[in-house]
Parts: sequence; C-alpha cells; structure tokens
Amino acid sequence: MEWSFFVTEGALKRLQPNMGYDEVSVLRAFDDNRKAIHIAAMRAYKRERKGFYELGAPIFDGFVRRPALRDCHRERIFAS
Repeated sequence: MEWSFFVTEGALKRLQPNMGYDEVSVLRAFDDNRKAIHIAAMRAYKRERKGFYELGAPIFDGFVRRPALRDCHRERIFAS
C-alpha cells in the first residue's frame, strides 16, 4: 500500500524561514528538515487513515528547527 504526503510551501517556510523560492532552496529546505517532516507525516497518518495527506504549516507548530551543519559552518566562517 502507498500513501502520498504533500508538504506545502508554507510548511517549509515555517521550518526554514530563510528558505528561497527557487527549486534548489526548496529541495534543500525539505532535505534539511526531513526528520521533522517524517514525524509530522507519522502523526498525520496515526490521526486519520487516508490515501493523501497535505502537511501544512500548522502541523509543524512546536517544531524547533536546528541549523543544518552547513549553516553552523557558514556562521563560524563569517563570525571569524
């Protein structure tokens, strides 16, 4: 069986506020927040069984986005 999960632009923006709107930025935001997206998908699935789920910004309330390793590295470089 297969279930589809759609992560909205607003949800990605909630997880990574500095996200750009080009394809590379959106894909990077998704990859950097894969764990939070997976947790939200599991919660949505447990709440209600259906074939398609839209993960919007409200489902990510309470998630704390931690900077990706490359963000930390970039901050250290520019802070020097």
